[in-house]
Order: sequence, then C-alpha cells, then structure tokens
Amino acid sequence: MLNKNVVNILGQVQKITNSVVLRYPVTIANAPAGDVLVSLNVKGLDSDEFEDIGIYNLGEFLDTFKLFDEREVEINDDIITVSHDNMSLQYISNNINLLQEFDKPVSIFEKTEEVPTVSEFVLEVDDIKKIKQASGIFKDLTEVALKSQDSDMNIYLSGSNKFNAKSNSFKLIKESNSNKEFEVRIPIDNFSKLPLSNYNVIVKYNQSRDAYRVLFYSTEIEDFKVLMAVKK
Repeated sequence: MLNKNVVNILGQVQKITNSVVLRYPVTIANAPAGDVLVSLNVKGLDSDEFEDIGIYNLGEFLDTFKLFDEREVEINDDIITVSHDNMSLQYISNNINLLQEFDKPVSIFEKTEEVPTVSEFVLEVDDIKKIKQASGIFKDLTEVALKSQDSDMNIYLSGSNKFNAKSNSFKLIKESNSNKEFEVRIPIDNFSKLPLSNYNVIVKYNQSRDAYRVLFYSTEIEDFKVLMAVKK
C-alpha cells in the first residue's frame, strides 16, 4: 500500500500541487489555479487498494516516508501508520471536505479526450529540459508557444507582453501530425511544473467554445496524464 512507485510519482505531482485527495484506482490532482491537472493511475503502480485520503501538505506527507528504507503502511480512518522493525510513525490525514478545490472527477479528462484532436507530436525529456533551461536564461520570455504550421510544431519562448519582450529567442521544431494551423501559449510557470518524462502530446480543440487544451501522455509511466489550459 502506497509503495515506493506511488510515492515517487507523488513527488513529481508535488511540483504541480501540494494538496491532493488520493483515490484508488485513479487520483486526479490539480494546481491551485485549476489550469494544470494530473491523472495518476494508482492501481497500475500499486495493487493494494485503499480508502480516499485527504492530504493538505503533500511535501510533509512524502517526507515521512524518507525516514524508512523499507516500510509497511496501514490506514485506519484518518490515521496512516508507517512502520518497519522497531520504528513507526502515525500521520493524520485531512478532512476531504476541506479539500474540495483540489478534488476533481476523472470525467474532466474523459470529456477532454472526447474533444477532436487537431495536432499530435512527441516531446522528449531532453526537449523539456532545454525549454526549461532556456526559460531560465531569458527571463523576459514568460510563455511557451505551440505553433502548428504545415507538418511541424514550432515550440518557442515568447513574451506575454510584446512591449516588454526583447529580441531574445529560443525555438524547437518537432514533426507533428496536424489538421489545423493554430498558435497557443502556456505560461512558463505551468510548463516548468511538467514532470520530466517522454510524452505524446495531443492538442484538443473545442470548436463551439473556440478553446484549446493540451494533453501530455507519458510513454514511461502507465496512464500518467497532464492536462494544461492554454490561451491563444
């Protein structure tokens, strides 16, 4: 229960949110602003089922596991007991009713996946690292732009305010499968929270709402997805 695989992935989720309602078999975590969501297939990482757990301070919760090289976990109501040999601790989980803003249904991803796809491309770990590194160099470029043109996805850093942006630039071109030309932008603060992994990236477009969403499907972690809101 709550094995090392789950704990390690939750360490990545913590970059997006420090509060979460852990559910089995699937946990949905979302950033406080609601513009970045994560779908984590807990069952694929750990076959031991557990009741819903409210965690307000995810960092603190994960730190408790660092005290143990090996551990056994038991859950009794709101008390989580972690133990091994002659050492044990008890962690008190939080009231789920007080974490409603962080408790989202699986249907959010399901409904997004039903929306038509307008572009698909692959984003690798090294690509993500380079984008993050470049954003650290060019502080005036505060957005990651995705521009679909012909059979390419042009990924570049841009300034959210054209009057403040200088002549600095960074661009990465990836081959894509697209049926629509468009340009959308992700705040660099959100993109920087993306856990390092290789992803199949799918851009969705809701024509009736004239709205785009970007889905990142990890090819390394089973059923690990990140959903980001974007602006045009």
